Amino acid sequence: EFGYLKNLLEAGEIKFTEPSEFNDPFDCCPTHLHEAPEDLPHAVGSSVNKAMQSAISQICGVACFSIYPDSMLMWSHYADQHQGVCVGINSEILIKKILSNSKGKPLHDKPEKVIYTENRPRHDDPKFYLKKSEEWCCEGEYRLVSFRKKGELEWGPGVWKINASSIIEIIIGAKMSP
Repeated sequence: EFGYLKNLLEAGEIKFTEPSEFNDPFDCCPTHLHEAPEDLPHAVGSSVNKAMQSAISQICGVACFSIYPDSMLMWSHYADQHQGVCVGINSEILIKKILSNSKGKPLHDKPEKVIYTENRPRHDDPKFYLKKSEEWCCEGEYRLVSFRKKGELEWGPGVWKINASSIIEIIIGAKMSP
C-alpha cells in the first residue's frame, strides 16, 4: 500500500507521472485546434486532444508538489481521503544535488511554479507543461519535469531517483491506519 513512500524514503525514488494519468484531461495537453470549424464534432476535438496527451506522455514525466501541506482539499484529493502521507521536500537541497544520467544530463533543472490561467496553452507554447486551468489554483503547485530526449532513454516518465537528503519531513494523514 505504501510502496511508493517506502521507495522514496529508502532509495530516493520518486514517480514522474505520465500526463495521461493526471486527473485533469487538459493538463499537459496543449490545443492544436485554435481556430476549429464551428461544426467540428466534439468527438473529433476530444480525439485530437487525447492523441496529443498520449504522445506527450511518451516523453514527459512530471513530479508534482504543493506549497500547502495543511490543505484539507489536497489531503482529500491526493492523500486518499486523509489516509496517506505528505512528504516535505527541501527544494534547495533537491536542486543542489540534481542527479544525472549516464551521459551527464540532469534529470531536471529545478522545481517550477505552475501557471494558473484562464486560457488553455497552445501547442507552440514552450511552457505548456506548467500551465493549468485557474480552477486548480488552490493547489499552489510546483513541478519537476523530466523530458526524454532522442537517443537518451534514461529520463522521461517513470521512477527516478532524487537525493533522499532533500526529504525533510513526513506528515501523517488524520485517517491513516496504524
